[in-house]
Amino acid sequence: MNAVPLRLDILQEKHRRASAVAARRAQCRGSRREAPGLSTSRTTWPSRPDHSIVSEAIPVFFIARNHEGFWIAREADGRIGGIFLWQRSALRFAKRKAGAAGCATMHLADRFELDIQNDGNPLTASLAVVKRAIEQYVSHKFVKPIAIAEKLFAQLSSAFAEERQHRRAIEKELFGDQYKFSTNNDDDLPLVP
Repeated sequence: MNAVPLRLDILQEKHRRASAVAARRAQCRGSRREAPGLSTSRTTWPSRPDHSIVSEAIPVFFIARNHEGFWIAREADGRIGGIFLWQRSALRFAKRKAGAAGCATMHLADRFELDIQNDGNPLTASLAVVKRAIEQYVSHKFVKPIAIAEKLFAQLSSAFAEERQHRRAIEKELFGDQYKFSTNNDDDLPLVP
């Protein structure tokens, strides 16, 4: 397997360009809360639960995953949020930001993008760029070999299934389904006149 050097300068340049595009989109929409460099939400975040369910005095944090698979913790009012590698880190962030009074957390099944500044793990955003680059490299380099391997596996499976069918037919003809033939060598078969 060939080692390919990881060009961080290229990845950083792509990230910088994506950040500039996101900042321009935010300016066009007039959104003041969206931080530059972060992808926009594909869906809108749910609103804070009614005060009859959760008191207004209790901070509510949404915990969800983004399209990259990283964990997002975002306050329901959109004042603070972060991206994390692990769910436990997102929960710990919510508890730490809520203070001694504690907070309520809502786990969301849908995938959301952080639409405010990342106050979480700063390395996770960089990992997302590296992850995309690796996925793109792997998908382009290994598509054809994987397809060839899948075809070879299908052919081998078919050949083994055919061999088992022949063996069953021989057992049925020679032994009348009373015995199983236990040799791997066809030369051991008795000669039938």
